[in-house]
Amino acid sequence: MNLTLVILISILVVWMLASGWCGLARRYGGFVLVLLTGLALNWAWMIWGLSAKPFERPVFMAQAAATGYALAQITFSKSLIALQVFLCQA
Repeated sequence: MNLTLVILISILVVWMLASGWCGLARRYGGFVLVLLTGLALNWAWMIWGLSAKPFERPVFMAQAAATGYALAQITFSKSLIALQVFLCQA
């Protein structure tokens, strides 16, 4: 695995943790900021790192996937909150 790939995967992990924390802490404004930052970084990587055209279908698909990752992370965080509330009441 080369260094560029390690850096990109590390950034993805930090981004996922940040979006999950925003969901867990119910900081929805922070979540939107994390989401927009991630989408901007993803778009920049696609345009400058991979030399894609800004409005190509793969760029839109990558943005949709990144949005899906973030929404899944915030949904998972909400599920953890519901589980914690359920266990505390039992």
